[in-house]
Amino acid sequence: MTHALLIVSGPASPTLARRVADAMKTDVMQLEHKVFPDGETYIRFPESVAGKQVAVIQSCYPPQNKNLVDLLFILDGAREMGAKEIAAIVPYFAYARQDDAYRSGEAVSAKTNARLIEAAGASHFLTIDIPSNKALRFFKIHSENLTCMNLIATYLKTRSLESPYVLAPDDGAIPLAQTVSTTLRCEYAWFEKLRDKVTGAVSTSGKDVDLKGRDAIIVDDVISTGKTIANAAQIAKKQGAKRAIAACAHPLLTGDAEQTLRSAGVDETIGTDSIESRPQLVSIAPVLAEALRRIW
Repeated sequence: MTHALLIVSGPASPTLARRVADAMKTDVMQLEHKVFPDGETYIRFPESVAGKQVAVIQSCYPPQNKNLVDLLFILDGAREMGAKEIAAIVPYFAYARQDDAYRSGEAVSAKTNARLIEAAGASHFLTIDIPSNKALRFFKIHSENLTCMNLIATYLKTRSLESPYVLAPDDGAIPLAQTVSTTLRCEYAWFEKLRDKVTGAVSTSGKDVDLKGRDAIIVDDVISTGKTIANAAQIAKKQGAKRAIAACAHPLLTGDAEQTLRSAGVDETIGTDSIESRPQLVSIAPVLAEALRRIW
């Protein structure tokens, strides 16, 4: 390892780490990693990182508890070895939506994780299209919420879209839809979503939008169970959309999500490499590389 800046690949993000390192023309360190029979994680740095600026890339998608613990082990290991500065790059930040006590007695998990990441040694925290920007207020270190929506929009421009119309499935996704629609130079609108705070059940009401013969691009930060996107796609198809294309930063696609989307009329799902082994039509590496150059 010869460069002052070193990309360290967490076990959850080897593909993305390599792409970021390539974009920055620097080295990437693959850690020794295994899981013992009792479920405990083992992490080892094969070489010293003393005096280096270390960027740890570890997305915390499911199994999020394991991936979070791995992240903490890596950060603390880099600090113990004498890293000059440590950036925790966590494209998908688990528990970000648990950013407040909405009901009495609830744990504010986003706050706990922010404290742990700081305590483990991170001097910078970077994430991508976080589900709730409020979660960043818990960090005392430098923290940024980057967006990959311009990259997604640029990818969409290469497709043969029929009079595209961008839709946000709820008001939280409006900024994402605005960004994509600006690049595509098309209209956008948003639907209203209600979520039961106890059961988690989701209902969506649509606006009267003329989508006849048009491609509806439904944009969100995360697709987990797929129900939010499915509700929006059903409304779009009823309003005459030719195709319903789902696009997101984080394609978790848990359980039967892919079948849920297909059944609702979603023709295609576009995701990024923030989640390993999911639809990776867009890489977020350019956004992360640009942010690291700005920091260091």
